Amino acid sequence: MSNNVRFYYFNLVEQSSTEIFTDNADPSYPSSNLKLPFSSSVYRSTTASENITFDFKTTESVDSILIKPSLEGFGFSGDVTIEANGSADFTTPAFSTTLSVDRANGLGVKHLTTAQSYRFWNISLTGSGYCELANIFIGNSTQLGRNITYNWVFDNNDLSRSVSNRYGQQFIDKISSIKNLSMAIRLMTSSHIDALTDFTDHVATHTPFWVVMDYEENFTFDKDYFAGQFYFVDKPSLSNPYFGLYDTQLRLVECL
Repeated sequence: MSNNVRFYYFNLVEQSSTEIFTDNADPSYPSSNLKLPFSSSVYRSTTASENITFDFKTTESVDSILIKPSLEGFGFSGDVTIEANGSADFTTPAFSTTLSVDRANGLGVKHLTTAQSYRFWNISLTGSGYCELANIFIGNSTQLGRNITYNWVFDNNDLSRSVSNRYGQQFIDKISSIKNLSMAIRLMTSSHIDALTDFTDHVATHTPFWVVMDYEENFTFDKDYFAGQFYFVDKPSLSNPYFGLYDTQLRLVECL
C-alpha cells in the first residue's frame, strides 16, 4: 500500500503579471511581500479588518488555497473568507467559501470540491488592531500519478542552540524547528515522468512549493503536522528497475 500526496508548485500569486490590491496597507509591510517565499516577509494592514484582492489578468482555474503563518504566527483571528469574481467588485461575488487554519500545526488548507475559474480572487481577514499575512498559495494541486511508497521519512529538526556554563546550567537560544521529508515514488510510467519533470524543472532547488498528505483510511494521525512549504534538497534523479518503469526519491527541506 502507499500514500497520496498533493504538491502545489505553480502559485498564481507569485506570477509577475499578478497585481495585488489592498484597502489599508501599512507602507512598511507592502503587499508585494506576498510574492516572496520567506515567512519573515509579511503584508500588514493598518486596520483590524482587511480585504486583499488578487488580479491574475486572465481567467485562471483554481482548486486550492493554502496559507501559512509568519515566524510570529498567524496575524489574524478566525476563518478566512475567500471570494472569486469576474470583476474586482465583490459586492455580490460569483463564488465564496471559507478557510479554517490549523493553528497548532501552522497551516491552512482549502481544497475546493470543484475547481473555480475567475480572474479576480479576494480574501478577507480580521485581526486585533491590524491584519498580517505571510504566505498564500492560490492555484491547482498536482498529484504525480503514482502514490508515494511506505517507509517515507519525516523529522522535525529543532534549530535551538544551548550553551552550558561551568555549573551545568543551560542557556538556550530558542529558535523555530524545520521539517525534513523524504519519500520514494516507484514504478512510474513515461506519463508520470512527464508530470514529474514539469514539476521539478519549474521549481529546481530554488523555488519553494507546498506539500500536503491526503486523507486515507490508514492515515489516522494529523496529516497537517507533516505538511508545509518546502524546497528540494537536490533535484530528483531517476532509476530504471524494469523496462518502461522508473523510480525516484524526493528529499525536501522546509522553507521558513
